[in-house]
Amino acid sequence: MYAVACPCGRQIPVELFQAGTSVTCNECQRTVDVPSMSDLKELSGDTHPFMSAIEKVRATLLACEPPFDGHCQQCQSNVATIEIPVALSIMVERHVQDDGGIRITPMGGIVAHVGASEEWWEELNFPILVCESCLNKSSSQFSLLSVSKYLFTLITLALVGLMFISNADWLELYIVLGLISGAIAVLGWKKQGLRNNIRYERFLKKISWVSEVLQSEEECVISIDSPMPFISSRSIENNSNQ
Repeated sequence: MYAVACPCGRQIPVELFQAGTSVTCNECQRTVDVPSMSDLKELSGDTHPFMSAIEKVRATLLACEPPFDGHCQQCQSNVATIEIPVALSIMVERHVQDDGGIRITPMGGIVAHVGASEEWWEELNFPILVCESCLNKSSSQFSLLSVSKYLFTLITLALVGLMFISNADWLELYIVLGLISGAIAVLGWKKQGLRNNIRYERFLKKISWVSEVLQSEEECVISIDSPMPFISSRSIENNSNQ
């Protein structure tokens, strides 16, 4: 969403497709011209209006410009003290060599063949920069969500068990429920990479251009590492060189 300023002081929200047209201010009824697409992007803080989203991420990362200027990308006011490394793999091209399908053998039989293809992937490395306050707030929300999820699982398993209570011994029933609940907990918490993705993916939505990359790319794989102290812009430079 973009906005143009009316002489009365009101910010009029506009879409990118309205560039070059005019809109009416709901406050004073004036007609306000919407600038060109490139000017509209620049007014919104886009310093690279002619680049693709992934090129903008690389350019701002290399120049240490917002959102990689060392400020928290979530509250955008505090200085970042923590960085969370992100590796984003994007499939840029796929060449289908064999589309597979069903083939008839010389003997009259039918064989199913799996399609073969060759893929080219591109990797983009960048940091999520947050302040301690935003990270703690997110961790608290995630912990509450995780506890609620496991409580829901336990209650569901208990209700299912009660359905068969007439055909099962109480002790056997709760032993089975305990084993199932334990297995779910172990699988959920031992996969640290998966936990990081679930916990910190919400941060990506507030990083300029990154959300556009995720929306525009049909096939991509995200890997989010564990948080570490953010010392200076040198760590950003290390990401930009990868």
